[in-house]
Amino acid sequence: MLSTNKERPGSIRLTAKNKVADFPGDLNSFEINTHQFFRCDKSSLINIDYVIVMIIKKKSLP
Repeated sequence: MLSTNKERPGSIRLTAKNKVADFPGDLNSFEINTHQFFRCDKSSLINIDYVIVMIIKKKSLP
């Protein structure tokens, strides 16, 4: 998973199975250049190869 690092603006946090690493960058460049990641919310990208189940809720008017 890639997410924005709240403590260090302008850096990305990579969360892997066994490690966590921070490096400079922005999520938009990863989303555009890599088709392996899916933007699940404003500040996170997930690796779709590791997704088992995904539930999408649609917002609708009453």
